[in-house]
Amino acid sequence: MNEWLSLNPDTLLQLGQEAGHAVLPTGLSTYDFPEAVRSYQDQRTKRLLIEFKYVDDEPWSLTPFTGPVALRIGRNSKRLLGIELDVSKSHEGTAGRETLLDGIHQAISGLTAAGGATPRDGNYALVDRVIGNLGRNLLASTTGQ
Repeated sequence: MNEWLSLNPDTLLQLGQEAGHAVLPTGLSTYDFPEAVRSYQDQRTKRLLIEFKYVDDEPWSLTPFTGPVALRIGRNSKRLLGIELDVSKSHEGTAGRETLLDGIHQAISGLTAAGGATPRDGNYALVDRVIGNLGRNLLASTTGQ
């Protein structure tokens, strides 16, 4: 899925409400909503990448977590801009995808747990909802499973 998949803000607000995903804080900024998502295999790093597109671009820093997951965090905004997955550290097939999705969820949850409440909790909850609802498709399209 190298092409950008557009995300509708109204749909993002509704995603996950019935599935028990993180509660979204009130007063979310339009800058917290990703406009689009895509996934692809980076040939240079041999990592699977999930990227989020926002109104503006900014440089990012890589924050590694336990296991195969690392998160790209915006240097200025602290928004979640992308997810890097070292697929060589995971299992293949459906079980491997579920393991990766669990790792992504834990890493995103760790962003808020590490520093308490932050102004970007809404952004992290929105991205978690996108992964919870589209993650299997994003991973399947890049791993061929």
